Amino acid sequence: MADQGKRVNWSPQPNEYYTCDPLVGDFSASSLKIPTMVGSVLAEFGAIQDYGDREKLTVEERERLVKENYGEEGGEKILAAFRKAYPDINEIYANDLEVAFLPGTVEYVKKKAAEASAPVYNYLFAKIFDYDGGRAAWHCSDIPYFFHNAELISICHQANGEMLERVMSGAFVNFAKTGDPNGEGLPEWKPCQKDEYQTMVFGDHCQLRKDLFAELLPLLKEYKPPFQFHPKAADDEDEESGSAWVF
Repeated sequence: MADQGKRVNWSPQPNEYYTCDPLVGDFSASSLKIPTMVGSVLAEFGAIQDYGDREKLTVEERERLVKENYGEEGGEKILAAFRKAYPDINEIYANDLEVAFLPGTVEYVKKKAAEASAPVYNYLFAKIFDYDGGRAAWHCSDIPYFFHNAELISICHQANGEMLERVMSGAFVNFAKTGDPNGEGLPEWKPCQKDEYQTMVFGDHCQLRKDLFAELLPLLKEYKPPFQFHPKAADDEDEESGSAWVF
């Protein structure tokens, strides 16, 4: 398909109802009156790094690995910003952060919060899974907890997993019913405002954080190696092998 100049994407196609990507054009008047709950996860499509048991790494080892990934200058800055943003998370997970999805999410939230009359709620799923030496939450790993079926998925059987499932599914249902995710087990979840970015962090301790990404995200965009969604197939692979995703 690429040879034919065609491209398959996962976004809706413009029509009379959906006029355009609101980050490219404008929000529709009707959408600005509808409450929004939007978020991401800590690592999304971040590159997987094999560091063995991450909890056994010394502080010196963590710092060295972060600086190897981002460079001496970038690593120093990112370590400081990561510790400020995520004081309860091992700083080696700074290497798992990504800039493919989070910048667009933040831009969307800021734009809609500035223009909408309805509330805009933002979240970040920041669970560290006790798996393979330690894995930061990856793309879609929040869904079982929101849908209250984590007990059906072995990897979701984690410390504080039942608490997360209860509060996340409760927030999801409350938002669907009322447009407000606040409920039992969570601190007050304030919506984002034009000049006030609020993020509910779902992790071993759920907390509302103001301007969570303000310092760290610009540094990631500056120092993070470019994101490659599709790794190149080996030269000797036949025509039917390789990536099954067309983007």
